[in-house]
Amino acid sequence: MSVPAKLSAWWLADPASPVRIGEVHLLPGQKHCVFAFNGEIPASWISPHPLNARNEWLPLGDRGLPPFLEDCCPDRWGQLVIRKIEKPARLAPIDYLYMAGDGRFGALGFSADDSRYIPCESSPALPLESLEEIDTLIRRIRAGEKVDERQRRLIRPSKTLGGARPKTQVVIDGTLWIAKFPQADDPADIGLVEYASNRLQIECGIDAVDCDIKRIPSGHVFLTRRFDRVGNARLHCVSAKTMMLAQDASLEDLYSYLLLADGLRTADSREAKNGCRELFRRMIFNALMDNTDDHEKNHSLVLHDGQWKLSKSYDALPQLTGLGAQAMSIGSAGTTVDMANMLSAHARFLLKEKEARSICCEVAKQIDSWKALFAGHGISSADIETIEQFVDRGDLLSIRRDIRRSFAGVDCSVQEDASPPTGRVAPPRG
Repeated sequence: MSVPAKLSAWWLADPASPVRIGEVHLLPGQKHCVFAFNGEIPASWISPHPLNARNEWLPLGDRGLPPFLEDCCPDRWGQLVIRKIEKPARLAPIDYLYMAGDGRFGALGFSADDSRYIPCESSPALPLESLEEIDTLIRRIRAGEKVDERQRRLIRPSKTLGGARPKTQVVIDGTLWIAKFPQADDPADIGLVEYASNRLQIECGIDAVDCDIKRIPSGHVFLTRRFDRVGNARLHCVSAKTMMLAQDASLEDLYSYLLLADGLRTADSREAKNGCRELFRRMIFNALMDNTDDHEKNHSLVLHDGQWKLSKSYDALPQLTGLGAQAMSIGSAGTTVDMANMLSAHARFLLKEKEARSICCEVAKQIDSWKALFAGHGISSADIETIEQFVDRGDLLSIRRDIRRSFAGVDCSVQEDASPPTGRVAPPRG
């Protein structure tokens, strides 16, 4: 497949009425793209980054795409599917952008036609009953085996998605969900662990994604409802990486919860306190649950009424690494996980110290009961023993004990002005 060096860009908040919002151009050298905006909608709806004097968004540094366009592209798994199924004649950033198709994250679309929105060919999301067949097909693709035309159609919904783990889109009760598949080298039943972790997040007062689980012969498939789709409408989204780069374009790998909180205060003036409180709660959960994969692409913001708000929490589960440091900075001492560091920048989250201590206390109290909750959701004793090595290792157990001792007189109830959690955890399927 060949992709032209210019694509038309479309706003698809209402997919029945696409709005042309500009063009994406591949620059000479074929490594970088520029977005030329036409002003049809407010620029702040598309990206938190300002336009340049020519009404353009440019890549930052040596990146191939402006940050918000990177969010529209697939990551490792989706790129592998594109290379295997679409067999592109070129592997420039604009090729992955176009070939991701119509199911991409957010509300943007791209067309090779200048006057009509005609996305790259894809296939509709699959019924839930297809999971076992897709799992087999994923293993064939990862092994480098040939696939026939029917199998290409089956795997095409996978090419649009971000993340490293194999996944695809399925339809459950008329709505779009993402199915994340087990891998042979998983240290535990990761699908079921993510399901239980999602439930634990909700117990901690976190607004987590709606989720479900489905057993197949190779393990459990973790299912999440797409938070960027509401009925037929599409909600535009950007990653936390994009928001933080809008705060400081010179960032390399110094992403932080603190900078993301700064972005929320700027972008969500009406509900900044609730958003920052929720972000702080997620930070504490990730630190205490050994979720060291809490990087800048594992947090997102959704456009609501012209303002950027935190999306539902996702991809928050123990990583079973014991690194003792988060992927993003959590305080004045960087990524180090200890009580002093977690509390050091509470003001950046619009929290008084007492409020921050209360959140720490509440989250630690819930995490203390993780083993019973995980066992109640069907996680095996062998997997619980594996997880225990990391979640209950000396330093994390000591931090939770210190929180209980130091904050003994602090109210551990959810603060009244906090946004209530709305995540739904369905009973397991199969």
